Amino acid sequence: MSKLQNQFLTDQFGFKRGSELYSLLKRAIDKNMENHISESEKKKKTLRKMILPSIALYYLLQQEQHLTREKAYSLIQKFLWEYGAVRAKELYQKMADVPFAFTLFKSACKMNAKSGVWKVNTRQDTSREFAFDIKECLWHNTCSYYRCPELCQIFCRSDEIMYQGLERRMLFARSKTLGSGGDCCDFKFVKKEGFN
Repeated sequence: MSKLQNQFLTDQFGFKRGSELYSLLKRAIDKNMENHISESEKKKKTLRKMILPSIALYYLLQQEQHLTREKAYSLIQKFLWEYGAVRAKELYQKMADVPFAFTLFKSACKMNAKSGVWKVNTRQDTSREFAFDIKECLWHNTCSYYRCPELCQIFCRSDEIMYQGLERRMLFARSKTLGSGGDCCDFKFVKKEGFN
C-alpha cells in the first residue's frame, strides 16, 4: 500500500506537504511495529502493510495537519475505500472470470484462516455455499489497542466494496461485524447458478 499512501497524500496535500507527511507516516509505522515484535511473521506483515498505515495516518493527520478526529476519519475512509478497496475489487473482478472461481476463492479463504490473523469457525462448506464466523480479528484487535475502534468499521466496509468484484459469480452477505459491535463477523458466500 505504500505507493497508494504516497499518492493519496500527494493528491490531498500537494507534492511537497504530501511527501513530508509520507516520510512521517513511514517513521510512525516503524515505531508502532515495535509494539508487535512478539507477533508471528504473518501478523507482522499484515500489520505493516494493511492495518498500521491507516491507524498511523489517522493520528498523523490529527497531529500534523491539525485536523479534527471527524475530518481525519473521513480522509481515512476515502483512502481505504477509493484507493485501496476499489483496486482490490478490480482484482476480484478478474478472479471472478477464472474457471472454478468459487472453489479457488474458498481455498484462498481457508488458507488465510490458517494464518492466525483471524480466529475462524466454519459454519457451512458445500459446493454452493461457504459460510464462516470470524471470532477474533487482527484489524479489530489492533484498532482497539490503538484506541480507534471507529476505524475498524471502515475496514469492515472495505470488505463489502472489494467483494462486489465477485458479484458475477457469487453473492456475499454479512449481517454483523466485530467492528460494529457484533459477537463475530458472519461471512457467507453463495455460488450463483450456472457457474462452475
